[in-house]
Amino acid sequence: MGIYFVIYLLLETVVSVEISSQLGGLNTFIEMVFTAFIGVLIMRNFKSIIFFNLGELVSGTMNIQEFGNRNLFPLVGAVLLIIPGFLTDIFGVLMQFSFLVSFIFRKISGGQSDRPTPEPREGDYQWTREDNIIDIEELREQQELKK
Repeated sequence: MGIYFVIYLLLETVVSVEISSQLGGLNTFIEMVFTAFIGVLIMRNFKSIIFFNLGELVSGTMNIQEFGNRNLFPLVGAVLLIIPGFLTDIFGVLMQFSFLVSFIFRKISGGQSDRPTPEPREGDYQWTREDNIIDIEELREQQELKK
């Protein structure tokens, strides 16, 4: 793990020196403040992002792995935007595009989930998109009718 951190520091230093020499000191400072501000804004709005993704998870338009990816990567990307450095800013911006990160993650992992989906057992309630259960009492009534 230590060697990767040293490699990261080397790459961050080389990239930052190259870009900041092109931009100049003041523009480099403005870029660092701007990306940190954007990272803080993303973290402040993260609650609404989670609720939106939770709605999609409940409606069945995404699975649990996509839900995790869509929430984890933007959060890590926001932290990377706050940390000063051009390399971390580049990775932070890329992580905000969850579809891109999900695509790369699927390609790296071979498109396979490491946990198989469990088979439903007899008596388990099977949720569908057409279910419009508003109240827990309705669910209990449906289960009692099945018995």
